Formats: sequence, C-alpha cells, structure tokens
Amino acid sequence: IIVLPSSLLIGIASAYATLFSFILMGFPIAVLFYVCYVIIPGTSTVSHVIRMILVLIALILEGMFLVWLS
Repeated sequence: IIVLPSSLLIGIASAYATLFSFILMGFPIAVLFYVCYVIIPGTSTVSHVIRMILVLIALILEGMFLVWLS
C-alpha cells in the first residue's frame, strides 16, 4: 500500500472537483475551492483537515445541484 501525503490527495481531489465543477456549470462551487485555499493558509494537519471537510461539503452540494438539475 502506497501512502500518499494528505496534501497531494487533497490537491488531486480539489483539482478534479474544480474541473468537474467548471464542466458541470457549478461555477460557485469552484470559486468556493479557491476561497478555501486563500482563507485557510498553511500546511498544518489541521488546515488540511478543514480544507478536506470543505471540499467534501462542496462535492456534496455539487451532487445535490446536479440531481436538482436533472
């Protein structure tokens, strides 16, 4: 099992989520990602956890948005 740094995983996840957000017209969600990274600086574990939670919330909102659209 290869253990990746949490920052790398979060970076990959947010990159994909942002990409999908733009593709799926979820522009406000993509903006939220960038705001999260600007507001919560640092490389500490706490800030990574907070970012991850915000990313998950954004993904859930994105999912609800897509369901609502369909």
